[in-house]
Amino acid sequence: MMFPLKLCGAWTLIYSNNNSMNINSKMNIDYNRVKFSPLSKFGPIDVTKNIYGVVISSIDGIDKEKARVIWLQNVDYEIDTRVLPIIQIPYQERMCVRTYVDYKLEDSCLTINDGIYDYVFSRDFSSKNNDSLIKIFITQLLFDYIIRHL
Repeated sequence: MMFPLKLCGAWTLIYSNNNSMNINSKMNIDYNRVKFSPLSKFGPIDVTKNIYGVVISSIDGIDKEKARVIWLQNVDYEIDTRVLPIIQIPYQERMCVRTYVDYKLEDSCLTINDGIYDYVFSRDFSSKNNDSLIKIFITQLLFDYIIRHL
């Protein structure tokens, strides 16, 4: 089972009735692979938790707007301080989690319901900017200062 081709691509969260979910969280759908990246803000620091999943099968062979997603154990945390390059920390959850979702595509919005909360996504046409040379230079200066003053 795969998500339909029209759902493939990058999506940005624009609304959720889940108060713990921040707007601008990202989701990438690649046929039967899903990457959900909820965003958390701690002052000026952004922490993104990249959760990877696989669409296993539809719940009902007739209803094509329902799916079962298995969230894998491998999780990546990305810490963006806006001054230093992005720091990635791999983590492994204890077990895989299975989620049943209903999804609906209307105009350019994708609505996903996990049984409790609704999540509304819009197409994401922005490209992720890489670490700039200025951040790398600041990191080099910081490490140089630390090494010289040990």
